[in-house]
Amino acid sequence: MKKNLLLFFFFLCFAMAKSQTNIAPLATPTASTCNTGACTTLNDLSLGTCGTQQMWITSAASNPGSAVFIAFTWSSVKSFNKMTIHVAQDNTRFLGGGTIQIFNGSAWVNHSTFTQSTGVCIYDINFPIATASAVRIIDIVVIGAQSSNVNFREIEIIEAQAAGPPQPPIANFYAPDTVWINSPATLINTSSFQSRVFWDFPGEN
Repeated sequence: MKKNLLLFFFFLCFAMAKSQTNIAPLATPTASTCNTGACTTLNDLSLGTCGTQQMWITSAASNPGSAVFIAFTWSSVKSFNKMTIHVAQDNTRFLGGGTIQIFNGSAWVNHSTFTQSTGVCIYDINFPIATASAVRIIDIVVIGAQSSNVNFREIEIIEAQAAGPPQPPIANFYAPDTVWINSPATLINTSSFQSRVFWDFPGEN
């Protein structure tokens, strides 16, 4: 079971291309009212420690509605499909839900909604791919011991990955032969020609 070295690097590059990229630091964050910390606390990559307040968005009611918002604006159009919320306090002033809107060039339009009923330090919001130059959360729901002034350490926005490159036709290749990064397999060089480099799995035919 021999594989050309080029195939090995093909899968290596494919796996690396699938890594997640946080594009929030490339945006300008704004909010209806940022308190204690500046709005830039939302994307400064200083994740802090769960239980330690970094900043909060001012609101006077449990469900502030569309007047209270958190927004990120880029200088160019981006595609993204996940936010990672780093919560400051997991049992109070917790972001329990909201509406995600994207800017279509002339107006804000609803994209998706989310809920999170369990107080945790970090959680993901997954949604269909959005392509826009700005995104915001409105209709914020605050839950916990104090149901106003939702509290944050950081918000990550994860870039959507394009589909991977098409796999080339390879004779006698099937999924169980695939070598994944960090897989517990030993590869040995069995080259016998100057123009070719082969790799083999010890003990396999």
